Amino acid sequence: YQSNQDSTDHILSAGFTTTFSPRLKWVLQGGAEARILNNTTTEGAASHYLGPFLETDVQYAFKPGSALVGSIRYGTEPSGVSGISIRQTLRGSLALQYSFAGRLGTDLGISYEHDHYDQPGSANDFSQEFYTASVGLRYQFNPAFALTARYEYSAVKSEVETDEYTRGVSTLGLEVIF
Repeated sequence: YQSNQDSTDHILSAGFTTTFSPRLKWVLQGGAEARILNNTTTEGAASHYLGPFLETDVQYAFKPGSALVGSIRYGTEPSGVSGISIRQTLRGSLALQYSFAGRLGTDLGISYEHDHYDQPGSANDFSQEFYTASVGLRYQFNPAFALTARYEYSAVKSEVETDEYTRGVSTLGLEVIF
């Protein structure tokens, strides 16, 4: 079957960036999104949605090539799920980038996401939670080439049992910088 996932959006946002020191920076942005949903419970009808969003980042560079970054975002987004137009999402993450020396570095990350899928006028709403942790290494051979290795573990917990899963992904790569 086919479903109309189209929507028309208008976003108004405002924010600021504050640099407390050469090492510490804070970004805050908020606004509202007006969305006309073509995927509704009534055939041929469009519904309208007005929703807020707020996002913030704190970045602390504790030494050259090394930083700690925390992010939080709450807002509404297109769901990507047939029959449901709106996804209310809360995301949070913490990432550490550390340079051991000029050539060797690592990154560690954890993130959490809570999604609530909501279709106006429908009783088929549900929620999901995503958990992710990652670790990576990077070795810079010279200014043009770097070797990378990364492992990421993800888990999804859902009110829809068939949507639950866990996975581990390992990658090995060669970066070409130009």
